[in-house]
Order: sequence, then C-alpha cells, then structure tokens
Amino acid sequence: MGEQYKELGTMASPQELAEVLTTIGLLKRPFTEHELKGEIKRAGSAALLRVELVNALLGVTLHQILMATNAAADAGVDPVHITQASERVLWGINIDTGEPDQQKVLGARMLAEQLQHLLMVLTTELRKSNGASEVLATMVP
Repeated sequence: MGEQYKELGTMASPQELAEVLTTIGLLKRPFTEHELKGEIKRAGSAALLRVELVNALLGVTLHQILMATNAAADAGVDPVHITQASERVLWGINIDTGEPDQQKVLGARMLAEQLQHLLMVLTTELRKSNGASEVLATMVP
C-alpha cells in the first residue's frame, strides 16, 4: 500500500486513490495499468497525479460532508452536535503529535492551506474569464 512519507505516514498510491474514487462513484472503474501510465504522463509525474486524485477525493468528501450535515439538520440533530462532529476531521488527518491541541492547530493549518490554494485557482479562473463569471466573482475577493 502506497509509500511511507517522512514521519507523516503512508501515502496512498495513485491506483489506490483511483480505487477509492471508484468506490465513492466519481470514477466508473479503477485505472487499468495502461490508463494509469497515460494519466501519469498527462499529469507529468506520479506525484502530481497523486495530488490531483487526492484533491478530487477531498472534493467528493466535502460534498459528502454537505449532504450529511444537511441530513442531520433535517433529522433534528442539535446544531451544536453537528458542529462538534466536524472535529472528526482531525481523526482523518491522523497527525500523531502527542498533543491534542497541537494536532488541532496542525489540522486547521492544513485545511487553511487547501482553502488558500483553492482561492488562488478561483481567482486565476476569474481573471482568465475577464470577470465574465458572476458565480466566481461572488466567491473571490
């Protein structure tokens, strides 16, 4: 399974990420060996393909969070408990620092960096469209 990355843990391989995306329904089937080689070539490297696939997984996960949160609210779950459940993201990040507060800060920092990258992409897309996208214009400062 994947490969060890420094002290952070084991990274899933591009093929393993494709299998997860298939299970969730974003891909129709995992890549064949030939398709995987083609995707690595298209992306420029296996490392960059891994980044693409794990970000696709993050997007699918965010959609699942949205649906689960709305379903819990529709079922009458206390909003405080729904908010508290969001702390489970730290369990998924799985940073073992030995200090729970330090883990929370690292997890929040990782999420903030992802949001920063996404805002840069959205800003670039808005600039390329010369302001033509009203939806992007409302999202990007």
